[in-house]
Amino acid sequence: MKDKILTVLLYIFAFLFLIYPTSYGISDLKIVVIFVTILLLLLFIYKKSKILKKIHIKEKYFPWIILLLAIITRIGIVLLFENHLVQVSDFGGALNASNIMDFSSDYYRIFTHWILYPTMVHGIYQIFGSSQLVALLTNAIILIISSLLVYKVSFLIFNNKTYGFISSLFYILWPSNILYTLIFSQEHFCLLLLLLILWLFLITEKSDKITLNKKKIISFILIGISLGLSTFFKNFAPAFIIAFIIYYFLKGFKQEYLKTYILNNLGAVMIILISMLISKNLIFMEIDHIAGHEVARNITPCYLNVGLNGDGRYNAELYGEYYTAIRENNYDYDKANEEIIKLLKNRLFSKDSTLLDPNFFDNKATIIFGNDNSKITWVINSINAKEYIDASNILEDTIKPINNDYFIILVTLMAFGLVSIRNSNLKKFLLYLILFGSLLLLILVEAQNRYMYAVQPIICILATGGLFDLIKYWEVKNEKIPKTNKSKALD
Repeated sequence: MKDKILTVLLYIFAFLFLIYPTSYGISDLKIVVIFVTILLLLLFIYKKSKILKKIHIKEKYFPWIILLLAIITRIGIVLLFENHLVQVSDFGGALNASNIMDFSSDYYRIFTHWILYPTMVHGIYQIFGSSQLVALLTNAIILIISSLLVYKVSFLIFNNKTYGFISSLFYILWPSNILYTLIFSQEHFCLLLLLLILWLFLITEKSDKITLNKKKIISFILIGISLGLSTFFKNFAPAFIIAFIIYYFLKGFKQEYLKTYILNNLGAVMIILISMLISKNLIFMEIDHIAGHEVARNITPCYLNVGLNGDGRYNAELYGEYYTAIRENNYDYDKANEEIIKLLKNRLFSKDSTLLDPNFFDNKATIIFGNDNSKITWVINSINAKEYIDASNILEDTIKPINNDYFIILVTLMAFGLVSIRNSNLKKFLLYLILFGSLLLLILVEAQNRYMYAVQPIICILATGGLFDLIKYWEVKNEKIPKTNKSKALD
């Protein structure tokens, strides 16, 4: 009975995941058909070719290949373009702040996620000197480490180094992610932290013991600290916490000693939450010190006011309402939040409410996950600021279409992974949960395509699972199996 309930729950989620975000990401079925046809053709050629079967990379070389490719792509792109671009918009402000360390304006009182990364990079300037090159090389180093963590996380999910290797290749060779190294953004460090959190959590899941021990407690404390820190770069922590809880709940269907299991995992969640809250409070105290005044602890009302009004995209007037609220309330952030929440409620329950527009959330979902253009667009804007028109045209006319095809292929492979979700391990399902929750959070706030960047390594890992599921299915279909046994082989 437990297995049947678990299966039903997994299939319900798979259906929801296909609706959002998968249906938005697979925006061109022609690319899907062409890709699957080419993949099956390559598999057929591989099966028939004796020479290709002899080509084999030893597993011990996987980390070194990943490291080399990450260095070539991330450091290479910085060295190639650093003199041909200027940071624009918030990214330009962040780079300037990393030099002058002035966080006195109201902007930084509200958007504290733009304080910590410039401060970290400023510390690196003290060693290597202050320049855009040093800032972008810092990005590159962070992303090189992230490439290796993708390998580690994928290995822990599938218990297979080849899966880890392919996942890292998908991530490293993703065109927009290579180019986004050129943008000075705190999102790079957030991406690294989220991978670290996954790695730590999966290490705790390697043990068959359900009781808490010293090593697990330390891991959960580190997870909580990392989650708390990650909220100062891009806040996906709620999605991770909820995903962990659902994962433990579903895993409970397979436990013999249910009471012990529940108590220990409640303890694990509490350790994570308490560690996260303590770390957040300590970091806020340090940010107050850096900024020279108390900063806002919670600006969720500000984000919801923008994300659930108008067209759900950037709106300077709606952001301005929050600036006005904090100034009129003499920087009492709690009172300002109350005012904005009241204003938001009035709008949402009015006759002109965005919630009455059947296309509102559909349009936002299309912006968030309908393509992968935004990161390249920011690079193009930065290059145009330096008037490097030839490179800008190449990125716009050639790289953008290639990148979007790449994105569609990864989302397609990720969708294939849902087919085997009933028989797959719950660790893979955990990644689907985190991605789903993260993208639901983005539906509620200002709609920007680049905001999914920090969770894109998860797409690469899930795409790898889907790829090998497709290969296994093809192999089974092409084996010479008697008809009476064929259905059994597919189970």
